[in-house]
Amino acid sequence: MTVEQLKNIGGDIAIPAVTCTLEVSVFNSKVKDNDTALDVSSDKQADESAYQVIKDLFPKSKELETMRSCYGRARNHGIYKYTIATGGKGSPRLLPMKNLEKCTRFVDECEKEFKEERDKFLDSYENKVAEQAFKLGRGFDATQYKTRHEVVKYFSWQYSIQPLPQGGVKGVMGELFGDINDDFKERLDYLESECKSAVQQSIDKGVQKEIHEGRGLKDFLENVVNRLKLRNETEEQQDNGEKVATAKISESLLQNPLDKVEKLQDFNFTNDPEVTKLCEQVQEAIGGITKSQLDDSRYTRDTVITSVSSILDRF
Repeated sequence: MTVEQLKNIGGDIAIPAVTCTLEVSVFNSKVKDNDTALDVSSDKQADESAYQVIKDLFPKSKELETMRSCYGRARNHGIYKYTIATGGKGSPRLLPMKNLEKCTRFVDECEKEFKEERDKFLDSYENKVAEQAFKLGRGFDATQYKTRHEVVKYFSWQYSIQPLPQGGVKGVMGELFGDINDDFKERLDYLESECKSAVQQSIDKGVQKEIHEGRGLKDFLENVVNRLKLRNETEEQQDNGEKVATAKISESLLQNPLDKVEKLQDFNFTNDPEVTKLCEQVQEAIGGITKSQLDDSRYTRDTVITSVSSILDRF
């Protein structure tokens, strides 16, 4: 489903978010070389299963490396940046409508480069196979190389977005229960209400996981306090004549929690006052602080430590 199609979905209920998935595959050019493994084991006078040798059929292929890089950028700087998880590995991720176009545009740019590199690799595939005969020497085995037609199947890029199961009678629930008679209208209303409630619970759960689990906001704020305290300690040691390195303060020390707060605001669809208050407190504590100020002023560092510590008491 395209971005424009999502915008035109009928129904009176505004759609706060969509789900999205990104599945990418790149031809794996690394294979087990059993013959070489046996030779190594024999040379080392070891058991036949003691060694495993992996051979790259296309060593240092720029096209394959670039394709993997495209996927990594799309995942880390597109999908992960604008979405939150709704379940385990491979589950669709929740993407707010306000970030839909930004995320999709970035992923599409990565896909374009991915396909360009794929086409370059496939267009010169036969020549590349011939080149490996010289590069791999006696390690070359023509039977290990698939045909170009077979290799094509190992490349794919699937980015999909779907609306949440809500949107009034014209939405998903309407499709499922569109043939119900008026006698069952009350039941339909109940089912729609339950569906929307379940969706909202999933959203709320995702927001809470962002705050409390993994490298969430709490982790970033704790890092701010720990790094600033360490900076103070090293400067005190230097004042006492000890030869210790000054603890460095990075730009990301402040930017990471600010980015996390922005993400929480994107997903606060119900305007939960607790989430709003938390985000406002973080902005007030470090939003106007610069790295230079933290480097130059002990007073500024102590002020930030106190402010952030009070926020951490909420967790």
